[in-house]
Amino acid sequence: MTVVTNVSPREHIEFVRGRDVAWTSFDPDGAPSGRRVKYLTRGLDSAAFSGLVRLPAGYEAPFGAHAQQAELYVLEGALGVGDIGCGRNSYLFVPAGVGYGPVVARDDTTILAHYEGSADLVEPSSGAEPTIIDTDSWEWTWGAGVGLPKGLCHKTVRYDETTGERTFLLGVVPWWDSPLLEFHPCVEECYVIQGDMFMDNVAELGAMGPGDYFWRDPWVSHGPMRTKDGFIALLRHDRHHVNYFIDRAGTTPEENRALVESGHFDE
Repeated sequence: MTVVTNVSPREHIEFVRGRDVAWTSFDPDGAPSGRRVKYLTRGLDSAAFSGLVRLPAGYEAPFGAHAQQAELYVLEGALGVGDIGCGRNSYLFVPAGVGYGPVVARDDTTILAHYEGSADLVEPSSGAEPTIIDTDSWEWTWGAGVGLPKGLCHKTVRYDETTGERTFLLGVVPWWDSPLLEFHPCVEECYVIQGDMFMDNVAELGAMGPGDYFWRDPWVSHGPMRTKDGFIALLRHDRHHVNYFIDRAGTTPEENRALVESGHFDE
């Protein structure tokens, strides 16, 4: 099965509590010092990472680009990106080689950052523009996750029809409950912004809450899932997403993939 994706491989993590991860200095080449980072996951064979980046008020990074694509989501504070203001819940997608900035922290600002390579600034090699979205200005679309119980909604901020890569906000109503055990043929990456989410496959860890994160490899079984207060999370898939539901726990990713390739789920 051919895999087409721009997302770098990482170690499977299910899940990490953000409050338990230490802040460290974050000084990519080409930008001033002064930022800090919490690394939630890092590339297995590259400088890629997902994590929280904190900018003190007044911090300014110059106009520049990255060698690989980057996605940024403002969790707290406010930025100026060039002449565009980016407040809380703003999303930026910066393709490889595309220039953006200067980036100025108007307040103490925390960003959820996904870099698919080094965060070093390089000279732009493309005349394209970054995508900047004020997600608060978008309406929620009801319905997400074919085959799952009702009560899900989403805001899809990026979708690549070729690779299937998708980045979206997922909203779930209070007391939503899915009794299903499922897996997908794609990476599933999730950062909880607010609310709570409980998954039986990691019941010993308790509920996920704000700041908690997982990186789930393809074909890994998970669920059932439920929430008390509802939740909002930012999720990424690295290729086309499909829900496959199974009725027994304990299957390996290799067994799950073999079920799909044998036609077990074909109608």
